[in-house]
Amino acid sequence: MASAIVTVIEDRYIEKAAVDRLKVLFPNHYIFALHLSDENGFIDYETIKIPTSIHIIFDNTKYDKSEIEDSVNNIFGNKAHILFHKLRTKESADCIYFPDIVDSVLTSEKTISDFYSDPPCLTDNSLGRTNILFVFTSVENREKYIQEISSELLSNAEISIRLNLMPDYKWPAFTFCSPSTELKNRSEAESGSFTRLMQTIENNYNENIKILDYCSMDNIGYMNPGPFNPGDEIFNYHFDSVLKLIDSAQNQLNCSSITTNLLIVVQDYRRNEARMIAQKADNVTVLLSHDGSANQRFLTEELSLLQKSLPTATSYKQLII
Repeated sequence: MASAIVTVIEDRYIEKAAVDRLKVLFPNHYIFALHLSDENGFIDYETIKIPTSIHIIFDNTKYDKSEIEDSVNNIFGNKAHILFHKLRTKESADCIYFPDIVDSVLTSEKTISDFYSDPPCLTDNSLGRTNILFVFTSVENREKYIQEISSELLSNAEISIRLNLMPDYKWPAFTFCSPSTELKNRSEAESGSFTRLMQTIENNYNENIKILDYCSMDNIGYMNPGPFNPGDEIFNYHFDSVLKLIDSAQNQLNCSSITTNLLIVVQDYRRNEARMIAQKADNVTVLLSHDGSANQRFLTEELSLLQKSLPTATSYKQLII
C-alpha cells in the first residue's frame, strides 16, 4: 500500500524542516510540500503512483480543510483516503509540537493499514513465527535471556533460525556443528558464513535465496548463518539487502512443509531502519538495561513510536533485565 504525506505550510522555513524530518521518520512514504497558490510545491508527478492514503499536515491557523482537499483531489484524483493532521496542536498558535503530529500520523496509518491489508496467507506451516528482539542491554544479559526463551522456541518447531543484525563486536561466542545433513533436499552449497550469504543476496537481489543453504547449527540449536568473515559485518551491506535477508528467512517459514521459527536479534540500528525491521515481526520484544541510564530514558519516545508503527496483529513487550 502506497501512502503519501503532504504538508501545507505557508512558512517555507517550517515547511522545509517538517519535510526533512518526515523523510527520516517515514522512509517508505511519499513526502511532499504542497503550495496551494500553484498546486505544485515539491511534488514530482512523474515519479509517484497514486497513493492509497494521503496524510495532510496543514497549518490550521492559515488554511481550511475544504480548499486543501479540493486541491489534493485535483492532483491525485478522489480515490485516495485523506486524513488531516493539524500542524499546531497546542493552545498557543505559535507552538508546534512535532511529536504530536508524528503520533497522529502513526495512529491513523495503523488504522488505514489494517483496513486495506490483505488477509494473511495461511499454510501448513502457519505456526512458524518471526520473533524480533531489540536489544539495549549488555551482551551477557542478552544471551542469558535468549537461553531462557530458546527451549520453547526450539521445541515448538522442527527448525529455528537465528539472525544476528548487530555490530561484529557485539556478536556472541558461538560454536558451530557441521552443516546439517538431516534436511531433505538440502543444497550442496557451502554453509556457515554470513558474508557469503549477504554477498549472494546483493549479487542476486531478485532471485529467491534458500537461506538454509548458508546455515549451520550453533551450540544452542539454531540454524545460524554466521559469523562474518574477519573485518566484515552486517552494516557493510545495503539496508535493502538486510530486508531481503529477512524476507528470505520468512520464505522458509511460509513456503516449507517443515515447521520453522525465526529469531532476529537487532542491535544498534538507526531508528527508521529499526521500525522497518520491526514491521516484519509477529512478536517484538525490547530488552532494556536495569541501570536506568539517561540514554535509556531518551529511548522512551522512540520506543513509543516504534510500537505505534507496528501492525495490529504484532505483539509487543518491553523487559528490563
